Amino acid sequence: MTENPKEIFRKAEARLKARGFRILDALSLEPYEDSHEMIVVERA
Repeated sequence: MTENPKEIFRKAEARLKARGFRILDALSLEPYEDSHEMIVVERA
């Protein structure tokens, strides 16, 4: 990995918010998937 996963998650959440979504929840998928996150959104 070249970038910290938490930084990637933060950027992804910011992109979603900028496109009109509201973040309801964000959950790490560890220990099942390393460096993955599930983001639950709704259209704002």
